[in-house]
Amino acid sequence: MSNMNDINTKELGLFELFGTGWDIFRSNMSVFIKISFIVGLPISIILSYLNSIYAKVLTDIINTYGYDKIFDIMYSPEYIKNFSTLSIIMVAAQCIFMPLVIMAVADAAKDSLNGLNVSAKKSILNSVSKGGTVLLASIISTVLIFLGLSFFFIPGIVLYILFYFFAYTIIYEDANVFGSLFKSKKIAVSFGFKLPSYIIFVSLFRVILNNILSFLFGGLGVFLVGDVLVNILLICVYSYFICVSSVMYINRKALYLKKQNNMY
Repeated sequence: MSNMNDINTKELGLFELFGTGWDIFRSNMSVFIKISFIVGLPISIILSYLNSIYAKVLTDIINTYGYDKIFDIMYSPEYIKNFSTLSIIMVAAQCIFMPLVIMAVADAAKDSLNGLNVSAKKSILNSVSKGGTVLLASIISTVLIFLGLSFFFIPGIVLYILFYFFAYTIIYEDANVFGSLFKSKKIAVSFGFKLPSYIIFVSLFRVILNNILSFLFGGLGVFLVGDVLVNILLICVYSYFICVSSVMYINRKALYLKKQNNMY
């Protein structure tokens, strides 16, 4: 594992980021499991419950109208309104809880890098204490990214990259709502195309792995409790990628500050 001196003095490559992230995750797996369960349980229950409603609606449509009419019914104004409401609630729930997971895991990852005692309780409390700030920043970034995706897709990807580190700036630097978005953008654009390409790779790798795990354990999702457990598993796996992103941010932030100091 790269030590804090390496992270603060040299630019880590993609494999070094993944390797260091894995060492942090492996060494503190019990802590990340606790964080995933405690902080991830509410969002897992909400998402699983909403998925069960969605599945029931589809089943009722099929049983009532048959497969031939399913698309006609789903695209009717009434069902579009209902599905849109469900989607908005799901996005809102993720805006509230997922940044808390990110900050708690990121806090624990930094403690591990610094050789400090890693505590799930301490990291969760630190995360929750900044909950109001991260909630507002999350809502703003999500709305902007959604609008960007609605306009030819590419602007949304750009905004996703620019705001990728906002939760890390809040937990590491106690940034305010707009400061977190600005600080995230500043780091994201300070290393040419290399850092954005890393962000995209990490994000795509996580999505692919999530889809594989969802496929393998999808049978459990037939039952509400099983679906909750699958969601918690996915959050636990996500915590590894948060470790990778934590190392990425700490490394690039240190190099950014070093570059700024050399300019004066």
